[in-house]
Amino acid sequence: MAVALLALLVAGCFGNRREISGGDSRRSIASVNNEQISLEDFQNEYRRALENWERFVTNDSTKRADLGRIVLERMIEQKLLDQEVRRRGIKLDEDAFRAGLLREVGPQETSRLTASSDKSALPEKSWVLEMRRRALHEKLVRQEVVAKLHITPRDVRTYYQEHRDEFVQPEQVRVRHIAVGNQAVYNRVVRLLEQNVDFVKLVREFSITPDRLHDGDLGFVERGVLPEAFDLTIFKMTVIGGLNPLGKPVQTEMGYHIFRLEDRKPQAVQGFEEATPRIREQLVDEQRPKAYAAWLGRLRDAATIYIDYKLLTSETG
Repeated sequence: MAVALLALLVAGCFGNRREISGGDSRRSIASVNNEQISLEDFQNEYRRALENWERFVTNDSTKRADLGRIVLERMIEQKLLDQEVRRRGIKLDEDAFRAGLLREVGPQETSRLTASSDKSALPEKSWVLEMRRRALHEKLVRQEVVAKLHITPRDVRTYYQEHRDEFVQPEQVRVRHIAVGNQAVYNRVVRLLEQNVDFVKLVREFSITPDRLHDGDLGFVERGVLPEAFDLTIFKMTVIGGLNPLGKPVQTEMGYHIFRLEDRKPQAVQGFEEATPRIREQLVDEQRPKAYAAWLGRLRDAATIYIDYKLLTSETG
């Protein structure tokens, strides 16, 4: 499967190209509209690709060469997008970009970043620059490709009618949960519940599973999400605030379990109006790859691209 994918990518990347062999400098492996792709940058990208695809290309010079061509083609594509971003004056919302960046890097890095006296400044690390580049490319594609997709109300209605099963919301229940390790502790918790001791208090005192951190709340779940032994119990519960029958412990390899029903939602069908945004997003996702490929093809056709094939072969063969 992976080998076939590699072959397909190579065919798609280099099947209909107008590039001329022979770069102007041994320090560059290609150029796009007179902007160079350095040999060093290619070597770095190719090395990373070899690490990712090692099991498929080891000891196979043809596949290694194919992978090198794919890497260079991707770098040419990125260069075309960079140029189009500049040509169209695409800019980022810096506040939104910064917020997204801080969500990505985690608390420690967030603290370091926000410690700067210049709150608009971001470190010019390579990964920050790469994230900025990707964000600019995505904004460009949304503007020039996604925004121009033609999805009609009829398309949306047809999808809804032909995929009704996708809009059925299964029955769900929300429960809290106490898990204990042995029968003796289970019996003790049962006695306390019979004395009307608060369920959440008992979760905090006795429960041994991670949901203890959320006061035992498992959230809304549908059948098949939790262990079968849980489903057989919790989907029979009907009284909000009620407990499962305590005389017959629910037992798994984790221990003994007690449930309290917090809420339940019957099976429901999402209406057309409510489903419309989701359907439009689905149709965009389906149409985007073909539209993007056609748009990128037009950029390529208008570009002057040179590749030093001799150097490429020596680097990847």
